[in-house]
Amino acid sequence: MALTSVQGVEYYVIAVLLRRPELLYRLDRQLQEYGLSPLAKEDFEYTDYQYLFGLIHEAVQQDQTEHHMFVLESMPESLRGLSQELLTGTERLERSEDKLVEELSRAVGRMRHEAASRQLMQYQFLQQEAQEAGDKTRATEYARQTAELAHLKRTLNVFTSKLAAK
Repeated sequence: MALTSVQGVEYYVIAVLLRRPELLYRLDRQLQEYGLSPLAKEDFEYTDYQYLFGLIHEAVQQDQTEHHMFVLESMPESLRGLSQELLTGTERLERSEDKLVEELSRAVGRMRHEAASRQLMQYQFLQQEAQEAGDKTRATEYARQTAELAHLKRTLNVFTSKLAAK
């Protein structure tokens, strides 16, 4: 699947995890190996994907029901059409688990990089606005946030480079 937009990347991540929820453990482990936090609802921009991810996360935390069935049984009627579309899109997912985890890792890196870039631009604008208004306290806080986001982007670039070298 060609990933050309943030929504497309999110679609791919949710679709794969909906079909194969057990991959979330390996994905989270790989992210943590590179100093990144586990995948979270906040990584998704779209509300439906956030909700579906919450169900997937709940499914892998429990052990009474098979993960995939837990998600399907817990899903509200309003998301059944979307979930069917996602499952249909991954029917022929014939890659190895290692390959899928690698693809998911790249996709999550891209999602986080895009989000960090958007936030960085916003904080830079807010910092400039605060400086022009003479509000040193806010300007300093925005500068701190900007530095944190720049650091996150560097970490994500290293992560992406190491994945590409595999």
